[in-house]
Amino acid sequence: AEADDLRSTAAVLVLPYAELATGDEHQRAVVQFLSQLHDDVSLTVEDVVALIGETGAVEAADLLRKQMTDIDDDLFSERVRVALSSFLHASAVWAKGERRAHLVSPAVFRANLVDMFLGALLARR
Repeated sequence: AEADDLRSTAAVLVLPYAELATGDEHQRAVVQFLSQLHDDVSLTVEDVVALIGETGAVEAADLLRKQMTDIDDDLFSERVRVALSSFLHASAVWAKGERRAHLVSPAVFRANLVDMFLGALLARR
C-alpha cells in the first residue's frame, strides 16, 4: 500500500486520542480516563467500546489490515494491540503534563504519534 494511504488510515486511529491529549482540561481528563480503562485488564475491548461508544477504530484497523498484506493476521493483531496501548499511554502522559516539560509542540506531538504508531506496525522482524 502507498505510505500516504497507510499514514492516513493510522491517523484515524491515533489522532482522536492525540487531539484529546493536547486539548482543553476536560479533553485531557477524558484521555487519561480512557487510558485507565484500557489498562484495566478485567475489561475486554467490547466492554470498553460499550462504555465509550464506537470510535471508528475497528473500521480503521480493518482497513489497515487490508492495506498491509505482507504480515500474517496474528502478528498484525499483536502489533496493533501493543501500538494502541503505547500511544494511548503516551497521550495520557502528555495530558497530565506534570511528569516532564513537553519537548515538542502539540502539533508535532500529534504528528509524531501517528508516525510512531505506523512505525510499530511496519517494523521488520
